[in-house]
Amino acid sequence: MESQIAPDGLTVDERLEIRRMAMVEELASTDLQVKEFARTAKELVEKSFSVRTQLNNASLIKDKQNSIQAMLNGYTDKLNAISLLPQAGQRTLKELNLPKSGGQFAGPHLLPYALSGAALGFLLLAGLAVLMDLADLSYRNPEEIANNLGVPVLGHIPIIDASRIDENAQHVDASITSIHHSKGRVSEAYRTVRTGLYFSQFGRDLKVVQVTSPVPGDGKSTLSCNLAVSMAQSGRRVLLIDADFRRPRIGKIFGIEDDVGVASIITGQAELDDVTHRGPVANLSLMPCGKPPNNPAELLSSQHFVDLIELLKEKFDFILIDTPPLLAVSDPGAIAGIVDGVVLTMRLRRNLKPLASRALSTLESVGAQCLGVVVNGVSAEAGYGYDYNYNDYRYAYKYANDYRLGHGYGNYGSYAEDAGSTASPSANKEGKPS
Repeated sequence: MESQIAPDGLTVDERLEIRRMAMVEELASTDLQVKEFARTAKELVEKSFSVRTQLNNASLIKDKQNSIQAMLNGYTDKLNAISLLPQAGQRTLKELNLPKSGGQFAGPHLLPYALSGAALGFLLLAGLAVLMDLADLSYRNPEEIANNLGVPVLGHIPIIDASRIDENAQHVDASITSIHHSKGRVSEAYRTVRTGLYFSQFGRDLKVVQVTSPVPGDGKSTLSCNLAVSMAQSGRRVLLIDADFRRPRIGKIFGIEDDVGVASIITGQAELDDVTHRGPVANLSLMPCGKPPNNPAELLSSQHFVDLIELLKEKFDFILIDTPPLLAVSDPGAIAGIVDGVVLTMRLRRNLKPLASRALSTLESVGAQCLGVVVNGVSAEAGYGYDYNYNDYRYAYKYANDYRLGHGYGNYGSYAEDAGSTASPSANKEGKPS
């Protein structure tokens, strides 16, 4: 059989042989180059530092030689494997697809690019806004509090400005603005809370109301005292009871002796008349805590305390009970089950939503009726006034002092030891609530 003849008149064997000879010559030439570079490198190894570069070049040429040698061996093997090709038969010709004329791209197109960029940026910003909203655990307006907790907002108490004190009431703490500045904006805010309680859906049945907060530092004692004064000023016989056996504040706020009080009555160490004090305004009576006991939760959950409240209902038109924070100790839960309603006060702070929800769940677990929420410590910049033009709550985070959960939370009883150091009017001038 004859070898196949290529179009140039040479057989495949001849072409391969020519290619092999060319590679042999190229290999020989490469060998000469390698030898020349090796000789040159050997001569210059002691003369210059650049010999390393030449050695690298020699190494590259050596690799190229090995590659060519491998290709040559491959072609040689193929040439040896070819004996005789079969006679060429009928060839099939296929028409090639000729290239068509193309169009010229004129760009860039600014309008589509701008619209695409704007749409992508809008989606990114919208996603970021959704993530930030989900991560924000703060309240921004009254409607959000009412919707989240399912209870009404009874009022907003601005930060107390105690720069002026009535000379006739020096023994009363400066935070009791219902006495010192009865016509001021803060006193009007407390009267708004009082009106909300009087005319709420439970107003006619309310006689005993508990005032508490989720955590320490929300201003529950200040709210209790000012609310009691406002109710007494309306002509009702009001009794304010200090049931905060961990950190009693009522006696220090009104400047009365609190050696004996509610705890003394429950334990049978005093009579009712011995612990009931006249308040600084007409129709107001005060019952301090007395000496803090070692077992406050047991005393407040005893039948003696229940009997005391039933007895006091016959003597007064309205009874306010100041209790510890709900999430700090278990005492307020024992009282919440025997009162007619609970007022929950909270100071605007970050991550307030879970705290408020837990406090409300605690009240619901004992069957207590939450009458509403009082937002305490609203800054003047937030715009809360008589026009009720509510701004974003986030503007109200500017306090005179910083109240953190780590301060007293989980160890509320330790406050009773240093309560005397925080009861002076000068401390309240800084806006620090109790």
